[in-house]
Amino acid sequence: MPHRFAPILSVLDHTPSGMCLIDHEFKIVYWNACLEQWTLLTRDEVLGFTLIECFEHLNKLQYRSRLAAVLRGGPPAVFSSQL
Repeated sequence: MPHRFAPILSVLDHTPSGMCLIDHEFKIVYWNACLEQWTLLTRDEVLGFTLIECFEHLNKLQYRSRLAAVLRGGPPAVFSSQL
């Protein structure tokens, strides 16, 4: 992430909710500390990879179409495979 976003990302890193930022190709560009704790996947393990590469169950049609619909609306968006 560009340096100009560092203050914002620092705040997100201290939230008690898991947050990640993805680009239009579903590539993970930010992964907060809460997600590291929840998933046991470090930033180094996920940054630059797609959500589907990290979580194969998201390759199911129901999730792929939901992810596409969320991203079509433009950022910011919320998605949870728990829904």
